[in-house]
Amino acid sequence: MGILDLDEQKQLVQEAIAILSDTENPPEPQNGYYAVSVLANLDEVPLSDEWVKKLLIMAYSKDPFDYSANMAATALARRDDRVAVEKAFNELQQTDEYFKKIKFRTVWKYLKQRSIDSSL
Repeated sequence: MGILDLDEQKQLVQEAIAILSDTENPPEPQNGYYAVSVLANLDEVPLSDEWVKKLLIMAYSKDPFDYSANMAATALARRDDRVAVEKAFNELQQTDEYFKKIKFRTVWKYLKQRSIDSSL
């Protein structure tokens, strides 16, 4: 298998975002997992602030067996863009009761722990 160039990576990320963005036809669980996995594994492609926020919400699933949540955490942890995640967190604190109760350092630590890389 060859290495994907940046344009191919961007195309796959756009396709993954399209899968996750389809509100009229939400993806089947396996397709949603695939799309979040693409976002986690193609971590050289930057994400918009909106998608950083969506992944942060996904990462905070209460289900410990929600592998899409693990991959959302992985996507954020691998990008290691603390500034973007903190910006998303600050926006969520304005509207989301759960995020109002916690501090950013807790969120950052949680993302690193929930990431699939933490088990390596």
